[in-house]
Amino acid sequence: MKAKKPQPGTLEAKTEAFKKEVNFSGLNEEQKRIYTAFVFRRAKPYRFAVNDANGNTVRFLLYTNKTDDGVLHIIGKHYRGVAGPVTATEIIIGKHYRGVAGPVTATEIVNLCDVIRNGVMTSDGKSITYTWIKGASTLKLIVGLKRSKTGENVLKSFYSNRKTSRTAGSSNK
Repeated sequence: MKAKKPQPGTLEAKTEAFKKEVNFSGLNEEQKRIYTAFVFRRAKPYRFAVNDANGNTVRFLLYTNKTDDGVLHIIGKHYRGVAGPVTATEIIIGKHYRGVAGPVTATEIVNLCDVIRNGVMTSDGKSITYTWIKGASTLKLIVGLKRSKTGENVLKSFYSNRKTSRTAGSSNK
């Protein structure tokens, strides 16, 4: 019996599209953990520790089962596949992140720790933001971490300063 193709727009369909965009065999161990978090959900969060450009060790949690943080939030609410100039490799983050949030590719997602390693940190006490201006095109990649009630950093968002085109069916909350 042949498996049914997931309905377009569902979490399963979006996850399948994400899997097709990334060459798993070419990833390093850190990238594989991020890919695995986006493809296989589990009850416990993934823990990461990354040294930033200032020599600080940044520890954060990547939740795969919460709809307002991390994987499910990004894939479930903002991933829209092929829509106008936005390719199937892009995750769309809506205006609720500082008003200028744009898409990131699947490749950028599996390399999101590079933004922490190479970016400039800003903090307001409740959240930490790392911004990395990459290349001559001045592409900004932004990782947003928020403080949990227990004092741990939680990956809230990952977005760019790319311009997006709003099309029917996109989520831009």
